[in-house]
Amino acid sequence: MRVWMPWAVGLVLAGSALAQPSGPPAPASSPALAASYESPVALAVDAGYLHTCAIRMDRTLVCWGEHDVGQATPPAGTYVAVSAGAALSCAIRSNGTLACWGYNEQGEATPPPGTFTAVSTSGGHSCAIRSDGTLACWGENYAGQASPPAGMFTAVSARSDHTCAIRVDGTVACWGYNEFGQANPPAGTFIAVSASGDHTCAIETDGTLACWGDDEYGQATPPAGTFTSVSAGFAHTCAVRTDGTLACWGNDFGGQSTAPAGTFAEVSAGGNHTCAIRTDNALLCWGDNEFGQLTPRPTAVLKTLPTFLATSAVPLSWSAEPAFDPVASYEVRYRRAAWNGGFGPFVTWKADTTATSGTLTAWAGYTYCVSVHARDTAGVRSFSTPETCTAVPLDDRSLSRSSGWSAGTGDAYYRSTYVRSSTYGAKLTRTGVVAKRIALLATTCPTCGTVKVYWGSTLLKTISLHSDATVTGKLISVASFSGARTGTLAIKVSSSGKKVIIDGVAIRRN
Repeated sequence: MRVWMPWAVGLVLAGSALAQPSGPPAPASSPALAASYESPVALAVDAGYLHTCAIRMDRTLVCWGEHDVGQATPPAGTYVAVSAGAALSCAIRSNGTLACWGYNEQGEATPPPGTFTAVSTSGGHSCAIRSDGTLACWGENYAGQASPPAGMFTAVSARSDHTCAIRVDGTVACWGYNEFGQANPPAGTFIAVSASGDHTCAIETDGTLACWGDDEYGQATPPAGTFTSVSAGFAHTCAVRTDGTLACWGNDFGGQSTAPAGTFAEVSAGGNHTCAIRTDNALLCWGDNEFGQLTPRPTAVLKTLPTFLATSAVPLSWSAEPAFDPVASYEVRYRRAAWNGGFGPFVTWKADTTATSGTLTAWAGYTYCVSVHARDTAGVRSFSTPETCTAVPLDDRSLSRSSGWSAGTGDAYYRSTYVRSSTYGAKLTRTGVVAKRIALLATTCPTCGTVKVYWGSTLLKTISLHSDATVTGKLISVASFSGARTGTLAIKVSSSGKKVIIDGVAIRRN
């Protein structure tokens, strides 16, 4: 979990973050543990607590794993550095400015203005080196972890509640929480530093490793040898030797310290997983995969539907952005709720389709909510898209009519029918409605009158159907409740001698 700096790979490295409580990891219980993944090429990778971010060869970003607060949903653009924390990620754009996304309760995802050369996030706080070499930190500061010292720095590493940085003279400064001595660096000069939850490691100028702080799992007891980069995870640490091979030590309950063979340009130790980039730019990840933090996923996109749609043919279109491997197929599913009930289970509409559009045949009076998954050629499935929903109106024939109404037909009308009245007080009623949003489907015209829409005895809205030109099948919003309500809907003519043409009523469940 360190920042990548393209001008100094393996030389000046900065940690990103782990905002989680101290203590041993939970025991292995998931069948997804001890997994591994190898992808096509990438420029850089940073393993967070339960998610991972990487810079593609075109310098765009991709993130995967836990995304409950959006920490694995990076903004568009091109980047030169990325740091993945716990519930937060930050990156440096190609123009030097900062972008952060994810958890933002205390301004964690609101970085300062200016241009920067390095960034490191823990999820609770973040620090970055300005272009003039000074430090900026923001976010949580209960232990002083976001209160950096003055001076000029070449590298910075922020963890849950302490931060370390290398001064221009090569000495290390640490500040913040220090229960295990993780903020007490040794004397000497260093070329790289990586702070974790309760321990810190750094590479001395002669290439040897020094670690300090909590050593419950041996994570602060480095092997002998010389190294070019180091990354401290939650309770394990990994480093790249001068010959390019990997060394990992500390907790290994999910296989996160079982380093693969080969030669590597960089390594990043996360919560209970590790990722690295080989010298041929191939990306490898191994360890705990419970939240998909090992496996880059494509990102599916579904075009948003209108709130209401007066047709039984619902047009849908979808696509996906690949993580690394090309997108191979899609799964499109929906759930629906009738005008007088709740949602049923999900129904798969299209399975393993290569199509990117289609028309869903909808029933009148139903709310439809659609979502899409994508799958790439490596078999990795995307997260589901957010649902997009629309409500298809009940036809006018589904409404009970008082006297004063006449029924008509015509191709210009919804489902080819309508009802018409010019009698004051004429009423249309539908009992047993369950709705959160309601819209009226009607005709507007130069000689059209006015209606009042009621929920039980409560007036929801008075609607003028007057317009300069005649418009058939116009959807007119009536009400939006804070939650779904059950009751009786009534439409009452409130003008006299002017025509009122009602085509239907749209009742949306959400």
